Amino acid sequence: MRIGHRIVARSAAIALAAGAAFAVAPSAQAAGSAPAAGPAQAAERDGKGGGDVSVLGGCSWLCGGVGNQSGDTMYFTLNLQKGAGEDTIECSVWNWQGGMIPDHEDAHCSDNHTLKSGSYGGWGSGKDVDAFTFKEPYLVKHLAGGLPKVVGEGEWTKISNLSHAVCGDGPSSPPLCVVNAW
Repeated sequence: MRIGHRIVARSAAIALAAGAAFAVAPSAQAAGSAPAAGPAQAAERDGKGGGDVSVLGGCSWLCGGVGNQSGDTMYFTLNLQKGAGEDTIECSVWNWQGGMIPDHEDAHCSDNHTLKSGSYGGWGSGKDVDAFTFKEPYLVKHLAGGLPKVVGEGEWTKISNLSHAVCGDGPSSPPLCVVNAW
């Protein structure tokens, strides 16, 4: 695995450049299926593309968002919570508090989507992304500082309503996701 200064600097630039794009995401490729406990298992989606999920996503203005420029398919959920529920799948979250401190929780996800490229959610969109993952190991770094953390395949990274995550690099290197507060 290569974790060099160039990768971190490039991903930070991607995160800053894409920040404004999160509020306008109706054309994002968000239809498809998302990983269950592991990405090999999938939950079917309604197939209507982005859809209006403002009630399910739990936000009206301050909403979490994701962007994917990695070349790998990102999986994300709009409804992440503790406890079992109808029509949910189990999602292994490595950072339940939403930061960079490991705090594992086996949570439940519903309203799951894929994103091959583009962005989804974000402030003012009414669409709140709660967590994301990839089928392969990936790196997560907070723009505020620190070294990237290697996240295992199928492990979900939780983000807050004040955050967005932009993933770049891949497919020849692992996706590097930079998380920043709006």
